[in-house]
Amino acid sequence: MRKSILIVLAAGLAGLAVGLIAPGNGLSGGGQLALPRRISTPYPWTPSLEQAPLRSASVLIDIDDTVGVVGDSYRRLSLTGPPGEGVLLSPDGTRVAYRVLGALVIRAVDGTSTRVFPDGSGGGAPRGWSADGTLLAVARGAELRLLEPGSGQARTVGTVPAEWDGPVAFTRAGDRLAYQVGQRMVIAGTDGAQESGFAVPAGMVLAGKGAWTPDGASLLVGAAVGDGWQFRTLRASDGSVDPAPALAVLRHAGAGRALGWRPDGTLVAVAYEPAPASSGAAPLVSGPGRVPSGTGAAEGARVRVVGLVRGEVAERSLMEVPEGVSGIDVAGQAVVRSEPAVGVAVWPVAGWWLAGVVSVVLAVAGLWRVHGRGLRERLRRALETRAARRAGKKRGPGDGGAPGWAGRKRGLGDGGGLGWGEDGRPLGDGGEVRVSGGEVPADARPAGPRTKIRE
Repeated sequence: MRKSILIVLAAGLAGLAVGLIAPGNGLSGGGQLALPRRISTPYPWTPSLEQAPLRSASVLIDIDDTVGVVGDSYRRLSLTGPPGEGVLLSPDGTRVAYRVLGALVIRAVDGTSTRVFPDGSGGGAPRGWSADGTLLAVARGAELRLLEPGSGQARTVGTVPAEWDGPVAFTRAGDRLAYQVGQRMVIAGTDGAQESGFAVPAGMVLAGKGAWTPDGASLLVGAAVGDGWQFRTLRASDGSVDPAPALAVLRHAGAGRALGWRPDGTLVAVAYEPAPASSGAAPLVSGPGRVPSGTGAAEGARVRVVGLVRGEVAERSLMEVPEGVSGIDVAGQAVVRSEPAVGVAVWPVAGWWLAGVVSVVLAVAGLWRVHGRGLRERLRRALETRAARRAGKKRGPGDGGAPGWAGRKRGLGDGGGLGWGEDGRPLGDGGEVRVSGGEVPADARPAGPRTKIRE
């Protein structure tokens, strides 16, 4: 017994140690990011990114008030903020930018570094990455800044309202950016020189980080259309409508965001479906150029990742997203290609979860060690009692069971001429009659061969 307990304790402690030091799996497939065709949600015991880093991530999801990180495996980030709006994944999938406790945090997915930028040192709310990942647009107060994460240097490129939380879209070349303030679109160079601006039709908002067309000549804006959402193309030079074929409507969507373009001209977008209880599309512009964060964050809301091709009337599903996911962001380099589904691995296990399991195992082992002998004795007695009862039932009342006549007038007289006399004594065909609880007195026994009567 003692040896068994020692084995259990050793196994539990070994599992705890492995769970606490388990490394990340790393990105497979040669390190190329891709859009999974299907994703799941992490298990409750899935470890945090701090405990088990990954080489890179392709997708961030908002699930149960935490951020799920999807690489070649799953991890968790203890953050509150919708991915793609308040939590941004870098184009190469190696860094995550978010704001916490009044400071901008840029965390390396592989765990090698975490940089913190207070508001007075280039920090602010992250609003968009440049295509090469060398610049991060941040909003601080009434200023829109460009931060160089490598050097920590920041420069102001525009003015925005206080608490502004709109997206910033960079051209593929990284030389210009666009952002919307109220119903005005502002286009500026990354060197801080303002180039142009134009009025945006009422109800239209900048489509997101993938709003620039691949050639850098036009921008996508989005607007509600019936019970759906549709992107329109405006020329960046003057805001006029681009004559290019229209993109399909995102059906049953309260909002949509453009994630980027594929080489074949497919626009990869995310559609936010409102919760079933909500009626119609939610208000999308709630202030000067503000698109509410967490568009799909209502309980029961869903998101889907789709592809839109000019001239086609329907969207193409690119990634299956499970229910319960209310926000999503995709690394820019993952947009251009697809890969098989990413399954949820059971291992590694979060240290806190594994510690809880080990604690339960140790508690049970300790209780068994202290009270095990008494428990075993009580269990033995209970089993013996049960076996005795079963044996008594099989023998029947005529084999020394409860007092009484064998058969209790049932079955007696059913064969061999047996029956009951007028005096109440059992009759036989010359044999002995045995009764439960003892034998018939000698003077009442008939002569002849003895016959046993049982029920």
